[in-house]
Amino acid sequence: MRKRFYAIILVVTFLSAAALSGCKQRGWSSQNEETLTEYIMPLKDGGFIAEFTDQEWGMFQDCVIEKVKARYPNYSDFEKLKGNKDSVYNVVIECTAEFLGVDFHNLRRMFPYKDLVGAGILDSKMDNRQKDVFYKALADTINATYMSNYAFVQAIAGDSTAQLVVTGMMIECAKQQGVSPLPNEEKGSANKK
Repeated sequence: MRKRFYAIILVVTFLSAAALSGCKQRGWSSQNEETLTEYIMPLKDGGFIAEFTDQEWGMFQDCVIEKVKARYPNYSDFEKLKGNKDSVYNVVIECTAEFLGVDFHNLRRMFPYKDLVGAGILDSKMDNRQKDVFYKALADTINATYMSNYAFVQAIAGDSTAQLVVTGMMIECAKQQGVSPLPNEEKGSANKK
């Protein structure tokens, strides 16, 4: 009886080991997540993401990784996907739109004040109230133009014309708020371009 019991345990152990060795990888390993992180790492040096603190960058990476994993629960399915970097890019746009917030409260992170001053759009001597008013007016203008944060981010991420349109919105908002460094004659000609 004992020999039979040991034989059964041996057979069950052998079959379990054989079944596990033949299984396809399921889920995501930390190495798989690291590969995905390598896809998005070049973004850290470009655009408004470069303005992220380390904590925000970590949250942004988590957002991208979790959304990709939710769409492709098995890494092998993601890996086989033609255009998987395009899928990651679309998720990056989603996470960026989420970061902006429904009211575009993080818009000033996408278009930092110092960059807008450097581009000649805003006056270098604005106080915090003036900055708040400008960014609120810009957010309202963007909200009126684009159906969603996602549509806005998608447009400016892939279309240089949309970037010019947003620049025009910034110039117009600065002009309306009286915080443009351009003389009055140039303000009008900048909007006609």
